[in-house]
Amino acid sequence: MHALSLKQPWAALLVHGLKTIEVRRWPTARRERILIHAARVPDERPEAWNLVPSHLHEAAQLRGGIVGAGDLIGCKRYANRETFAADQAAHLNKPSWFDGPVLYGFTFANLTVLPFRPCPGWMRFFPVDEPNAESFGSRQDKHPGNKEVQGRRSGLLVSVRSVAEAEAALAGGAALIDIKEPRRGSLGPASYKTIRAIIDQVAGRRPVSAALGELLETNLPLARIPLAYAKWGLAGCAQCPDWPARWHAAAERLRQVAPGCRPVLVAYADWGRAQAPQPETLFTFALLSHCDTLLLDTWRKDGTTLLDWLSAAAVIRLCRDCRQAGIRVALAGSLGRSQILELRAAEPDWFAVRGAVCHGGRRDAAIDPEAVRRLADLVAGLPITAASPGSSPPPPTG
Repeated sequence: MHALSLKQPWAALLVHGLKTIEVRRWPTARRERILIHAARVPDERPEAWNLVPSHLHEAAQLRGGIVGAGDLIGCKRYANRETFAADQAAHLNKPSWFDGPVLYGFTFANLTVLPFRPCPGWMRFFPVDEPNAESFGSRQDKHPGNKEVQGRRSGLLVSVRSVAEAEAALAGGAALIDIKEPRRGSLGPASYKTIRAIIDQVAGRRPVSAALGELLETNLPLARIPLAYAKWGLAGCAQCPDWPARWHAAAERLRQVAPGCRPVLVAYADWGRAQAPQPETLFTFALLSHCDTLLLDTWRKDGTTLLDWLSAAAVIRLCRDCRQAGIRVALAGSLGRSQILELRAAEPDWFAVRGAVCHGGRRDAAIDPEAVRRLADLVAGLPITAASPGSSPPPPTG
């Protein structure tokens, strides 16, 4: 489980339900059961302690450990003092404490007091090894954005362009089937007929995603398509100030033609030559837009890999920030065995490939099921552990 540290008396006020919103300077897309941690250093302001009723004086003295849990169900945005003051009864902060330009309110429900357990805290959300985590379950446990941290493994995403290739990827053990036409670029879209045929062939055996091209050129199919994920790139968007509005409009159209499909925000490691927004910019955009899936890829397929454009340390930091924010992450960019091994510490949800599992290593050749099997076995052997506390870079198409 993950925990959030609050100074006392705010931790006690939260777990006992006297407040239900925790104010922060940063947003989150995380929606799950969260442990509440009482920091070692208290809030010294008398105004805070004046809020504590007599029966909570003892609870408010607990510091340096877990004191409760609650369901994180939303993140409110306060852009001015008026909206901040409107929720004062829920967050208990004085209106005069608003010091924007923007503050965020983490909204909690189903708050529970737990027996105090000493535990070191950390900044933002941090992982806690909680052997009795099942006892803290709630209605939020099955939220689609939640992740099982213990025992989870990265999956192998394989990009295919035909029904035959989809079968080869399935036979090799791919965890997610991605549809694209590699001759049309990094995110080259396949025809609607091809997408429909592959979805019918997979028949629910694995989730299916599809590349829809670049945002500035995207034309969504008019007929409904039962996809799990769909993505378009942001090449050229650095020169297009209204790209966020365009992305939201495309995501809304996607919801109409593919109900239940998750839009994927794509960051290019070679953003400079793609004239795309930088990965760090897109991480912040994902938080503010409640987009819960990101792909980090390379725009131009010219023999370079993801690690030719970003260091392993930068990729690991970005993935760690995404994981702590509850955002699914996929890594692509002409990845092969050596790059996957070097990036194991990034712990993405998926490693995405195409060329590495094609005959002869050529991305325009057919999928080789034995090559898929070898990489699927390699990826399955890389454990995903709880995120390490610390610094703050998105699913691939190979």
